[in-house]
Amino acid sequence: MLTSNGNKIQNTTGTAKLRTMLVRSLEVAALAILLAAAAPAFAQTGYTITGGMSNFDCGNHCDEPCDEFEVEIEDIFPEDVVHTYHNSNYGNPTVTLSPGGNSTIVDYRNPNHLTAVGSIEHFGITLRQLSAAGAIHVRWMVNGQSATVNGQVPLPGGGSAPATQPMLPSITADLAAGSTGGDGIACSVMNTDPFQFIWIKRRALVSQGVVTLESLMPNDPVVTTTVPLDASPVLLAPGQTLTVINDLIEVEDNESVVFTAEYFQDLGNVGPFGGNHVLGPMLGNVMTASIASPDSGCSVSSPIILEQPISTTADEGHSVDLRVNADGNDLTLSYQWLKEGLPIVEGGAGGNYHSVTSDELSIDELNAETEGFYAVRVTNLCGSVVSDSALVFITGHNDAPTRVCDPVAVTTFASEADCYNGYGYFLVNPTGTAPFTFQWEIQTDPETWLALDVDYVQLPCGGWAIADQPDAAETYIEVIPCDGVENYQVRCLVTNDCGSSPSALGQLTAYSGLPGDMNRDGLLNAEDIQSFVDAVLSTSNTASDLCIADVNMDLVLNVDDVPFFVDALLNQ
Repeated sequence: MLTSNGNKIQNTTGTAKLRTMLVRSLEVAALAILLAAAAPAFAQTGYTITGGMSNFDCGNHCDEPCDEFEVEIEDIFPEDVVHTYHNSNYGNPTVTLSPGGNSTIVDYRNPNHLTAVGSIEHFGITLRQLSAAGAIHVRWMVNGQSATVNGQVPLPGGGSAPATQPMLPSITADLAAGSTGGDGIACSVMNTDPFQFIWIKRRALVSQGVVTLESLMPNDPVVTTTVPLDASPVLLAPGQTLTVINDLIEVEDNESVVFTAEYFQDLGNVGPFGGNHVLGPMLGNVMTASIASPDSGCSVSSPIILEQPISTTADEGHSVDLRVNADGNDLTLSYQWLKEGLPIVEGGAGGNYHSVTSDELSIDELNAETEGFYAVRVTNLCGSVVSDSALVFITGHNDAPTRVCDPVAVTTFASEADCYNGYGYFLVNPTGTAPFTFQWEIQTDPETWLALDVDYVQLPCGGWAIADQPDAAETYIEVIPCDGVENYQVRCLVTNDCGSSPSALGQLTAYSGLPGDMNRDGLLNAEDIQSFVDAVLSTSNTASDLCIADVNMDLVLNVDDVPFFVDALLNQ
């Protein structure tokens, strides 16, 4: 981010200027992905995270009841999904690759059910080991379109305040070295919202055995028996992370580490609260669990999967075969096929499963009970590896939702520029079908736009430019000007699935001359008086004229500048 004087500082708390969240789809980061790559041993014993899952509650604070809830997980494929939570109102979601191919869409939808405004629904996803997800967004939808957020939420002391939809915080639980020499668990929670403060209250627990998505619920003993980590809710700035390493939480073989966080709206800048941060209503929960197992200590590696089982669709009643090809490093291999992360029993599902402990699984009949996510655990003396998921569904049951895509229209553009620092705040409010992506740019010649970055980019004319959030709807932009160049055009390129559209142009002026020197001869004298008066009375000044005549440097040119101009003139 940038400070008000244009200096670059560490981006540990996100942008310093909070703005109202765009009236568009609710975007939340909802999953904590736990890596299963081999980890170094900590203290006296070593463990490895072998799987992870996340559940979350999400309240509908949109303007109307919604019939769909969409999760978009960047940088993973449908084959990374092991299991999805069955919501009683929406059923099982579809899991499909996004149109752009760089994210996976998990979509809960039921046109015959409406989640009322203010109601909370529960959703959950398990990702396999080695899944490394990028940003995760969640959106309430209605009639295939993202719902808008303009409503009110109740205040603790009565009354209401404007509703906000901060992104759900992300939570992680990782192995760490405890201060007493044993293994500990580092529990972290991050406010992923780029604009808004939130309040967080964390709890954690080690649970015997494997925790399932179905038990990772706010009212389940797995969650209600967790130990508080915070005596009261803690304020989290945009981008801020809280981490605690608790020596009391120790991991044993095949135990699950449960970490939960309640999150609350911050009522800062709302009504009578002004700029003070005040704890608001609870908006929901995020809950995650991971499974730890001891390191094997083998001199050779665990099995390596050479060919993954392949996803398939078939008509109901048809048979399906799944195969895996693995290398055991000259050690004997054993196999166990899994459905939704759980071992399959020979002859299970009414006699439909066969060869569940071989390299090829046979499913006699594809039906509502046998469709789903399949994987195989391959084991040798040094350990196990779990394959990608094979999505096996009846034809048409896992099709992506049909979307009516409205092109991007950037209807408004707001900016405020500092004449003397070459520094300003810019905001766009696009319409169309969400989600949107943003890229701020600066014009370098009539036909060329240069993408801005969080690091300074050099301009062809010799200057430099930087944006604190080049890929967000709002940003601060600073220009270190080129010699003899004062005015710079900036814009935002906004993209959705339909295409891209540039915003209207904003202008950033970096004036380094003498205030009041209207004829730009390096002197402030009587020859500048008439031009100054004309500028004060004019309603069509150029940006440069405004900056030069704004002698009191308040970014407004009016009669208040006259006494400053006179004083400056008399003191020459």
